[in-house]
Amino acid sequence: MQTTLMVVVVAVVLVVEVVVVVVVVVVVVVVAVAVVVTAAAVVYSSSSSSSSSSSSRSSSNSSSSSSSIVVVVVVVVVVVVVVVVEVVVVVVVAVVVVKVVVVEVVVVLFVATLLLLLLLLLLLLLLLLLLLLLLLLLFLLILDIVKKLHVLLLFV
Repeated sequence: MQTTLMVVVVAVVLVVEVVVVVVVVVVVVVVAVAVVVTAAAVVYSSSSSSSSSSSSRSSSNSSSSSSSIVVVVVVVVVVVVVVVVEVVVVVVVAVVVVKVVVVEVVVVLFVATLLLLLLLLLLLLLLLLLLLLLLLLLFLLILDIVKKLHVLLLFV
């Protein structure tokens, strides 16, 4: 009876893990799209600002680069929250897997371990995307500083 109950619990945990993996994949795709959209916005704002006059250029550059930076910061915060949730899920799954070891359900343990490794791999992917977003944010900040220096040099 206890073994059957444990197998049912592990099956439910495995279903939850699969749902979490699907959610993580969707989040990774959304973050990748956000990075591409932000980069496109920066390129568009820099190309459109080169055709405008120098006085209106400084105000439009600062507002467009500020909005791009806000978008990147929001995406970074969302990714950090998702990574924290993933760590909690991985810890909970590890505790369940340890309980399964006590019951010695070898097949379920193997599948749970594989899914746990998949979750850890996706966590690593999210961390790499976070690093990419932080590098993009650094690039946007440097681009903003260079634009402001360029405007200052035009008035000197």
